[in-house]
Amino acid sequence: MQNVMDMIVDTADQDHMVINGSKCATMRISASNYYDLAPLSANDSELAHVPSMKLLGVTLHANLKWDEQIKPIHGSTLSLC
Repeated sequence: MQNVMDMIVDTADQDHMVINGSKCATMRISASNYYDLAPLSANDSELAHVPSMKLLGVTLHANLKWDEQIKPIHGSTLSLC
């Protein structure tokens, strides 16, 4: 995985862009809770690992469950009743 991250950093460097490790995070998507992977780094900065993230308004969770996406929707629909 780190090899792929290094390729992304190299491509960004070629395009005169910088990957800001403090603004980046990793999320390992798996149906199991077992993660045995080394942390990733970009430009000598270790990337934070997050269990969920919001992408285009949809909350994605590492364990492939939709709980964090459904709870706000369910709460807002109950307030309409």
